[in-house]
Amino acid sequence: MLNAKNAFDVYQKIKALGEIALNSEYTMVIDGKDEYTYLVKQFPVPQVTPEDVIEVPLIGGFKTATQQTPRFDFRGSIAFKENMDGAVRALIESLQADVEIGVRPTFNATLYLGTPDNFKQKWRIIDAVLFGFDPLDTDTENRSQITVLQGQIFYMYFPDVE
Repeated sequence: MLNAKNAFDVYQKIKALGEIALNSEYTMVIDGKDEYTYLVKQFPVPQVTPEDVIEVPLIGGFKTATQQTPRFDFRGSIAFKENMDGAVRALIESLQADVEIGVRPTFNATLYLGTPDNFKQKWRIIDAVLFGFDPLDTDTENRSQITVLQGQIFYMYFPDVE
């Protein structure tokens, strides 16, 4: 059990680590979309790591391991908070309007922890594809929920590459 002095020491050490990041503070700007800032509710933030290790057999039945090549492709759920002008719906529909034989549009974007003008971290993603968006399920009796459009995203991310 901590006494007051020990508790204060722990508190000071934790505060010295910096402000805690909140999941609700992410925004995204998509290249060529009039630099509009999209409010991101959910996004698979990239973390470049190997997915697994490769087992390496040694003499005498011993084993060791080495890491796989790290992955630079990411896929996961994405959810946008919609505004009254329908900016997210317009984005999704505009990307599909450009699809034709031999042309499958992708986009590049920057994800911010914060806003483009005031952020702590940012990630540059390229060749992103949005897909699998569910139709919006409205409820005329629900006065306490924001409008969210949910789907999937696939993209490439290479650290320190603009």
